[in-house]
Amino acid sequence: MQALFLLLPWAVAAQTARYNIRPMQGNRFALEVFKSKLWEGRKHTFLFDRFSGSLAFDRERPERSSVRFVVESASARCVDDWVKPDQLKDVERAAVRETMAAAAYPEILFQSTTITMESPDRYEVRGLLY
Repeated sequence: MQALFLLLPWAVAAQTARYNIRPMQGNRFALEVFKSKLWEGRKHTFLFDRFSGSLAFDRERPERSSVRFVVESASARCVDDWVKPDQLKDVERAAVRETMAAAAYPEILFQSTTITMESPDRYEVRGLLY
């Protein structure tokens, strides 16, 4: 399966800068699932509490850069404000157990295959989801 990420880089002076990606105060990794038919116009938002990764970024030659990102499937939690509180756990359970099949696929891995500069401060990252 192919995936598309957009990165907004940090200012770097070195040829290749290495960054660790992990949960920290003020950052998050979210998945938005847009509803259809009866619930069209609404979306479920899932936040993942456990994720990690790395970014090797070459500002001079971004095509040499790479991103690896891993999310623990079972760490998803639904933060919708339009779902009744007693239904949130049901939505989470369905997403984790059925949609993401966390028991069979405990991790979701993204590995970049190409990185191209869109503008001086925006890059397109394409890759594979495993």
